[in-house]
Amino acid sequence: MSNDVLNWAKKVTVGGQTRKAVFLILADHADDKGRAWPAQETIADTLEMSVRTVRSAIAELCEAGLLTRKKRWRPDGTRATDILKFDMDLVNRQELPVKPEQPANERRITGKSRQTHRQMAPEQPAGAAGNPSLEEPSEGNHHKQNSSEATASGRPAGGRPAC
Repeated sequence: MSNDVLNWAKKVTVGGQTRKAVFLILADHADDKGRAWPAQETIADTLEMSVRTVRSAIAELCEAGLLTRKKRWRPDGTRATDILKFDMDLVNRQELPVKPEQPANERRITGKSRQTHRQMAPEQPAGAAGNPSLEEPSEGNHHKQNSSEATASGRPAGGRPAC
């Protein structure tokens, strides 16, 4: 652990609480050359967050230019922990390249959780021909009309008595 790296990391603005927490844990694991290689699971356990959140934060820190990542492989070909190097030349840098937030009404919905699967019917005028629900009942149809369709005299709205 290098106190110089940790003290430097405390002064840097990284653009969010999660990124700051991950950044400080990485700084706490850094050597005197500003390199750290803790497992993402270790960071996640320490911060009580998911490994996926840690991965996202590290990726965002790399995109912002605060860290550089060097992938490592074991002799047997399996993946080892990446070496993350701090760019300590940024100590005087005040502004980070942050992606602008989209206004709430323009945000894209991802996934299927908020999609509707309703089938929208085309709008037609109330008296449109060919709409069976609005047609007069045929003589062969013995269904009674709804009582809400009756006139003040008690007769059905169509003028014919109910069957």
